[in-house]
Amino acid sequence: MINKENLFDVKDMRDKGNYQQALNMVNRLIESGETTNDAFILRGQLLESLGQVAYCSEDFWHKINWKAPNEDDLEMIRLTAEAAKAKDWTLINYRLNYIMDRMNGSTGSKISTEIQSRLMENLGRLEGGEFSPELLLDTSWLYTACNNVAFSAVYLKAYKKISTENLEIIDVESGKVNSYFPNISDIYLYLQEETDYTICLVVDNEEDTYHYNMLASLLVKLGKKVIVILPEIDFDIQDEEYDLEYFIQHSFNNAETIGQITYYVPVSILSKGEYLESTRYRLLYLLAEREMGHLPLFAERSTLDQLSDSEIQRKHIHYQFNAFEHINSEWSTCFGYVLGYEKYLSELYHMNIDDALNKKSIYDYSIVIPVRNNSATLANTIESCLNQSYDNYEIIISDNSDRDNYAIENMIRTYDNHRIKYIRTPRNLPIAKSFEYAYLNASGEFIISLGADDALMPDALININQVYNKYPNEDIIMWDTIHYVWPEFMFSNQSDQMIIKRMYEPKVLRTLYLDSQDMLYDVLNFRRSQYAIPLLYINSGFKRAYLKKMLDETGAMIDGIAQDIYTGLANLAIQEKILYLQYPITMAALSSNSSGAVSLKGVTDEETTKARDKEYLDTNIGINVERGLESMIIRTDGDISVVYTSLFRLIDMNCLPDSLIDNIDWKMTIKNIIEQLQYDDIHLERVFISYLNLARFISEDTYQWLINEFNNGDVSFLKNVQNSEKDYFKGIDQHGSLHLDVSDFGVSDVNSAVEFVVKLLQL
Repeated sequence: MINKENLFDVKDMRDKGNYQQALNMVNRLIESGETTNDAFILRGQLLESLGQVAYCSEDFWHKINWKAPNEDDLEMIRLTAEAAKAKDWTLINYRLNYIMDRMNGSTGSKISTEIQSRLMENLGRLEGGEFSPELLLDTSWLYTACNNVAFSAVYLKAYKKISTENLEIIDVESGKVNSYFPNISDIYLYLQEETDYTICLVVDNEEDTYHYNMLASLLVKLGKKVIVILPEIDFDIQDEEYDLEYFIQHSFNNAETIGQITYYVPVSILSKGEYLESTRYRLLYLLAEREMGHLPLFAERSTLDQLSDSEIQRKHIHYQFNAFEHINSEWSTCFGYVLGYEKYLSELYHMNIDDALNKKSIYDYSIVIPVRNNSATLANTIESCLNQSYDNYEIIISDNSDRDNYAIENMIRTYDNHRIKYIRTPRNLPIAKSFEYAYLNASGEFIISLGADDALMPDALININQVYNKYPNEDIIMWDTIHYVWPEFMFSNQSDQMIIKRMYEPKVLRTLYLDSQDMLYDVLNFRRSQYAIPLLYINSGFKRAYLKKMLDETGAMIDGIAQDIYTGLANLAIQEKILYLQYPITMAALSSNSSGAVSLKGVTDEETTKARDKEYLDTNIGINVERGLESMIIRTDGDISVVYTSLFRLIDMNCLPDSLIDNIDWKMTIKNIIEQLQYDDIHLERVFISYLNLARFISEDTYQWLINEFNNGDVSFLKNVQNSEKDYFKGIDQHGSLHLDVSDFGVSDVNSAVEFVVKLLQL
């Protein structure tokens, strides 16, 4: 953390008017690795005093706690807004000022008043029949300035439809418009002329009705049929019994259709003023069933969070685009859909998902290898897959590389082997969707998935086939893996490490059943690694038909932030027990190209930040979006936070009981998440403060405990160990696992690692 005495000296220079000298000193502090908010705020203020505030335009974006801002956060927003103004980034300046006003609880500032007045004037002109490209573009601009990006997207789409100009903004169809909003392109996907889905608008408040009515009219101009669910009307039954279906039918009977728009009014049922239930949830479910089993909708975030009853379960509701939320946010319009996960995927992947799920198997096994921009280690993985004595299998190479990267495709062309099937994702996909797409393209009865730096053990398929034939009714088989770290691993203190879980008798395939609930509680209490559950990747395989079961049970398939941990927890929710084979089938390897390894690296400089930003923008179509409970956990580098975001997602979807929350040891959980942060991560302060806020939300006792742990030096952050000596244990540990430095035995890659294990264990 920063030396407060140095900051005091800087402030003293500033107070004396020595702005340039103070700026030079704070710059030296920042260049030396200090990343606290205090230092950057002070630099921004000094730049402002020198008339150079534009230079701090990128200093604060990743430091601000938008959801629960304090005074420092508000100052960072103010400085960012001033920097945007100085660079003539008018939209960003207006939007930040608008957000800042709302955070302060203000509604009457000059900028906010100007934005809202211009917006209402534009809507009035549109209502009066004017429909020019300039008016649509300006209205889109104003909705973005008002922080209603979902509405802005529709007006921008309308502009694109009628404009003859090539708009010089970031390409809307690529999903990059409005930069950091994931899946914004999903809105455009459903507004294409080729898609004939009815669009539903759910209005929560009377004051928003006008905006939604105008949006409905615009959607009709875009060729869409529209359903509008108006605000509920109250009906007090007093002490009388009632039939919910009667009130639902009342909404249908009194629906009003005007042109291409149909209006429904749901009923909120009361008893002597006390709320009982609403027909809105059931109404939406029935409408979704009528509309091809899939109903895209715009609604407030709070509305989506509340949608749940015995008929429309949380697993049937999907969040595709979340608004940018902040304290005192008035508009938080989201985009999502009710029912039809497979229909959404059909649009996303340009394939018929029903056909993919129900097709007959051609092979016994599919070895599936999703890969992105990584040809360096892939050849080793492919070689291990070809080195199988079993006959009836295929190898799927699913290439999710950047559109201008043909390295993997060119590599696959060098192989002359009928087993290898090369496919290319239809667009850049986030990792979970990349795996999902690859699985859906498999034609084997049973799927085994590897990363592009992992390996399959020799006779793996023969051994799995023996177990599969003995237990034909099991959806999942979990097995032992050999852990191996490539020599060039980014954390050099771990390079060349190998861990062999146990000693094995050749061809002795011992199996047992593991209780899913026990595994779940062990993971949550840190008694079992999150990687020691059935991940549907590297440590377990599954029947291809199980994808349909996942869809039926959870409303989705590979739906979380990380394909491995999310599916592992989902499997524990679906399966009562897991068949476990105590024999090595795969080698789970870590290289510097591993996605999981990159997530542990932290962000220690601006170049890393820019690289991550680019990767996010390149793959932000189909990305998972936070649901209600998920927002409790701030996403961080490290895998423990992924466990809890995945857990809360499954709870929110009614796939796991919410009673699990009561069994969480919050002190241990928060501390373990924080201790996966790199000491020199430039996001450290923001994330730590966010977890302090979470601790306070849990209880005052948890908050005070965390404060004391930090003040006493009992919270230890990770140190950057990219260039340090090997420091791992070697020998046999208390659990009987063998730890080795395999560079001592000439091992240089994952294939030679496999050969070494085979010779060592005589497998």
